[in-house]
Formats: sequence, structure tokens, C-alpha cells
Amino acid sequence: MFNKKVRTQILGGCLEDFKAYLAGTYKGYYITLENQAGRYLIKINATSPDDNGNTSLGSCLSQQARLHKQLVQTQTYDHCAVLTIQGPNLAKNIPPVINEIVDPVISYLVMNGYVSGCEHCGNTQERPDCYEINGGCHYLCRSCTEEIQ
Repeated sequence: MFNKKVRTQILGGCLEDFKAYLAGTYKGYYITLENQAGRYLIKINATSPDDNGNTSLGSCLSQQARLHKQLVQTQTYDHCAVLTIQGPNLAKNIPPVINEIVDPVISYLVMNGYVSGCEHCGNTQERPDCYEINGGCHYLCRSCTEEIQ
């Protein structure tokens, strides 16, 4: 998806390149990054028993969107958050833009005790695997994968 030099600068080089997307763990959180026509869709699997429906996380993302004009859309779900970032024109500017937006979100998650697991059910007991389903990538546990297939 990115050349190695650019990829290794995004989120500390923690994400693996799967040609159509990047996926991996960053500071304990399952993350996928997809390029959709010059916009980067970043999904962070995170949930907290203290934040029903990730509404507090949604407020954090709204604040990030006010601070960064490149963060053009945010969505929260029960077990994940999705950030849509308008990509810069120059490849060398992609890592700093992504890092400046995602790092504060990850810090918020860590400081507030969010955990990462299955995107669909939130299961943290087993390690989810990354699957490409209907043109998107998803970290899912075995049970949810079987249910979807």
C-alpha cells in the first residue's frame, strides 16, 4: 500500500502491509488503515465498560476533528472507532498527518482504560484475526468470523 520508508513512519511502523490495507497492533490496539481514493480510513478496535456505545470516545474524536482539518469524518460503534483522514498531496506528509491525529486518540484510550478486541462483539479473551470482508478489513474473533461466513 505504501513504500517501506513511508509505512515504517506511520504509527511507529507497527502495521503490516497487506497490499490493499495496513493492519496490526499499535500500543495494544488493533488498527487497520485503508486507502479509499485519497482518504485514509483508520479503524481502531476499542471498548470500555465505562463508556457505553463509545460515546465519550466519540466526544474525543469530535475534539480531534476540530483540531485537525484533515480529519474529515469520525464514527464510533460499540467496539471500534473509524477515522477518515483526507490524505495530503505529498507521500512524505502522510505519516505526520496520520500520527498527529491517531496518537492523541490512542493516548486517550490508554488513559481511560479502553481495551481492544473483536470489532463485532468486543471479545478480548481470544486474539482476533484480520479479515477482508466486502471490500473492508476487520479484526474479528473466531466466533464472529464463523457467524459472518
